[in-house]
Amino acid sequence: MHVPALLAALFACTALRAATAIGFDGAPTPFTGAVPAFERLDAVVVGSGPPAGGTLTLGLRLADGSWLPATSISGGSAADRLLVRGPFGTIELPLEVVSGWGDPAPPAAGEGDAMLVESGLLSGRLQGLRDGKLHFLSTLDPEPLTLSLDEVRGARLAVPPRRFDGPRLRATLDPARAGVDLVPVDGGLALAVSPTSKIDVSTLGELRLRVEGGRRVYLSDLTPSQVQEDGMFGVVWPHARDHAIGGGPLRLSKRLFAKGISVHSVATLAWTLDAAYVRLRTSVGICDSVLPEGDCIGVLTADDRQLWRGRVRGGEPARILDLDLTGVKRLTLTVEAGERLDIGDHLVLADAQLIRK
Repeated sequence: MHVPALLAALFACTALRAATAIGFDGAPTPFTGAVPAFERLDAVVVGSGPPAGGTLTLGLRLADGSWLPATSISGGSAADRLLVRGPFGTIELPLEVVSGWGDPAPPAAGEGDAMLVESGLLSGRLQGLRDGKLHFLSTLDPEPLTLSLDEVRGARLAVPPRRFDGPRLRATLDPARAGVDLVPVDGGLALAVSPTSKIDVSTLGELRLRVEGGRRVYLSDLTPSQVQEDGMFGVVWPHARDHAIGGGPLRLSKRLFAKGISVHSVATLAWTLDAAYVRLRTSVGICDSVLPEGDCIGVLTADDRQLWRGRVRGGEPARILDLDLTGVKRLTLTVEAGERLDIGDHLVLADAQLIRK
């Protein structure tokens, strides 16, 4: 589905509810019947009343990286299907698109699956779900175990990732969690990773849906044309895309970000843009994983023009940058060491997004 078709389907399915288009300039445009120009669309706001959101510790991690909040999880109408109740109503989804559930999640189980039960962690392979029972072959037992879903506090499943690259709508209810990607289907909305799994947003308050796959391009999806990482005292921490340096989720100011760049001082990274973009938007700070350490200087340069230079310290709130890239052919990020040498200098450009012309 192309972006214009996605928007047409979206506004068709929200025709009975308030809808407002938000442009990349931040200006809202109430929906009056005509589909807004997709090349100007940053997000769509649907619903009314208090903003949808809140903290739910229970949820499912999906194969596309989404996090689906839940209040309860039970067996579905058929084998290998889960019934999930939560803010998005009641959703039935196939087990094959689920990479885990629970909070906290069990530790990684290598190439296999893991189940966290009252007696401890079970490693092995999930054979299926039937009649609300998980059939799990543990590495410690010769015969499969039958586990009630209520017995399992958390699960991590070794399902293949399913990246969805087409146009989609991202809903984020809790900033400390990953959002969930949605697509319009048959007059409604469904999970992008499982289009047959419809959701109900009619019970939610105001909900902002960010348009993904249009003019927005993430810096972490571009391969740098230059990487120079010198570190200090012979120790180099390679930069990371879409996760923290050394692994783990990318968190900044207690928010979880699916996209971003992590760079350790002393380093320089550059990207060839060929004047294809007009803006760079990002949140800058020290990664939460190293707090309270971190004290460095970040510099963003467009060709030979300095766009931003600032001192970044661990524990300080993230700062928001919105920079003009009109006509810029080369973008360069330099990270210099601060007063405490390079201790904890994990500079993050979180949600770093380029806006196409």
